[in-house]
Parts: sequence; C-alpha cells; structure tokens
Amino acid sequence: MKSSELSNYIEGLCSRHKRLRHRPHDIHFVNLNEDKKQTYLSERMHYPCVVFSLGDYTFDGMGTDVKKVQTCRLQVLTHVRDTADYCDIEEKLSLCDSILSDIFAKILDDRHKGVAPFLRAFDIDGLKVQRIENNSNALYGYHTEFTLSEQLCVVERLNNFETK
Repeated sequence: MKSSELSNYIEGLCSRHKRLRHRPHDIHFVNLNEDKKQTYLSERMHYPCVVFSLGDYTFDGMGTDVKKVQTCRLQVLTHVRDTADYCDIEEKLSLCDSILSDIFAKILDDRHKGVAPFLRAFDIDGLKVQRIENNSNALYGYHTEFTLSEQLCVVERLNNFETK
C-alpha cells in the first residue's frame, strides 16, 4: 500500500460526505504529510474538517511472515465562535463524532465490498477515540489512531541485495 492511496481514499470519502463536501475551492480535508497542504489549516480550511497523517510503523512477524504495521492518525475538527458557548461546543462535538463514525462505517463497508485492496489490512478492534479541546484556537473534535498491516514478501526484499 502506498501512503498516497490511503490519503486519496480518505479525501474521496470527505468529498462525498454530505456534511463535509470537500472540494478544491472548499477545503475540508488536509493530509499533514503533504507540505503544500499544511498551510490550509489556518488560511483556507473550512469546518468541520478532517485531518489525516501517517505516523510511525513497526515490523511484526517471524521468519518469512513479516508485516509492516503503519500507524495512521485521523482527526475531525470544527471551529466555534465562542468558547464559552457550551451548547454550541457540544453540538459541534456531536457533529464531529458523527462524521468520524460515518467515515469508519464507510471504510468497513468498502472493505467488505472489496473496493480497495489495501482496506483488507484495516481493523478497528480496540480503536480509541480521544476528545480534542483546543480553547486557544477554538477548535474542538476527536482524534484517533488506527493501523494498517501490509504483508511483506521477504524473498522479494532479498532480491535487492547482491550475492557474492
């Protein structure tokens, strides 16, 4: 799996979600691994928004059965005008929660339908979602991390070395 495949897939979900409608002129999605888009957060971002990034990865397995386990981060954020308006904050947090749940439901549905091969490695068992409250920037929402496991063929990797 290429990281761009997953990012493009999630961006596509954001463009089709009824409450986001991400478009090139109406930015509701950003991939933090792409430098050119990082400036959108402060200048051109529309809320609610989805923020995606790839983190660390690990290798798991023994012998020739090796997996690369990639950590992915997903945030759904919204902006409030008044950080003392708790009713508005709770309403917008509920919206963010709903969007995040919708995204994972669609990923699982697409995985079941075989829409994208890399989704076979997607698993939400034990997925922890944390609330975000950034009062100084008036941003609220939810953050989660999930993993994708990619089966690696050790024999193919050995072909990249010269033998003596």
